[in-house]
Amino acid sequence: MGVNIPGECPVMWRTEYEEKTTTVSELEGVISPGSCVHVESGCGEPQHLVKHLILENMKLCDVQVYTSVPLSSYSDFGGDYGSRFRIQSFFISPNLTPAFAEGRADHLPMSSLGKFKLFAEGYITINTALIQLSPPDGKGFMSLGVTVDIMKSIIEKADVVIAQVNRYMPVTCGDSLVHVKDVDYLVEFDEPLVSYPLQESDPEVMQV
Repeated sequence: MGVNIPGECPVMWRTEYEEKTTTVSELEGVISPGSCVHVESGCGEPQHLVKHLILENMKLCDVQVYTSVPLSSYSDFGGDYGSRFRIQSFFISPNLTPAFAEGRADHLPMSSLGKFKLFAEGYITINTALIQLSPPDGKGFMSLGVTVDIMKSIIEKADVVIAQVNRYMPVTCGDSLVHVKDVDYLVEFDEPLVSYPLQESDPEVMQV
């Protein structure tokens, strides 16, 4: 899939948008057993998609879930007898510290450039990408909003892209726009974004 440049006809995309709009209940079987999923992370995490397509999706089997900064609480991190999914995270977030410590989730320490090369050059194939976007503008472009990260390269390479369209997601400047034609499925669901409260720095952090 290629990411388009602003300037599309403002009329044709609307029909395509309607045709691609669906619900999470109709998408439960989209993620195949043994496949790799990438979830937009941090405050841009598509909570509605994660809840229904990963956390509560009992049809999952041996799925690897890649994410950069998982801020939501994941209820299952893997096991010895065929887990539904296992988290592969590039950063250790507070919610997952016990899971990493107990070996129930995997930490992949890597720079932003390293993450980009990992997916853009095909070292890991993403079968399904779960992203979150703002509603479309008059030309059919939606914004990745608060978390652009490496998502544009993921969208270009993923076999299937599922987007949660959320009115709470702001439109941001820069290379954040995704056109309707670059997404396979659209799920309209409005909810406040994941928030991460500021924490008071301890003496060690202040010293660094």
